[in-house]
Amino acid sequence: TGDDPLYNYVGSSVYDSAKGFAEHEVDVTGLTDKTFYWVYCYSHDIEIPTNNVVTSAQMLATERSVRTLDTTPPSFGTFSCAPTLGTEDSITVTLSMNEAGRAYCKVVNRDFQQPTPNAVIAEGFYLDVADTNAFTIAVNQITTGLGATGM
Repeated sequence: TGDDPLYNYVGSSVYDSAKGFAEHEVDVTGLTDKTFYWVYCYSHDIEIPTNNVVTSAQMLATERSVRTLDTTPPSFGTFSCAPTLGTEDSITVTLSMNEAGRAYCKVVNRDFQQPTPNAVIAEGFYLDVADTNAFTIAVNQITTGLGATGM
């Protein structure tokens, strides 16, 4: 049935008479992102009266390791901003993300245009993190415009 986890795939085959074989494509759904899977393929033809099948050794020779992709950007958990203690020209941003990655910050004057993502990146205030714990980025340059990229 469609609810059975063994049936979470869709496939197709196209026979290429010039090459003399069929190309098969199978899309498997319901996998977990950022996970390694082993892939094996097995086949048989539709010869009459008896199908010809690949051997176990042939099937095992198709073994490949594939890692699924992470197609969602990180999201912010903790997020707060405050003047950096003991300074007059710095703001400390405290944040956390739901996965490892890099966070960038930029500060602009209140009455100026909101920056684009490229302008935030170009400003150069970032931190690479390997976990989901809260971390801080001190931004000690408050710009009046869009930064190095201009847009």
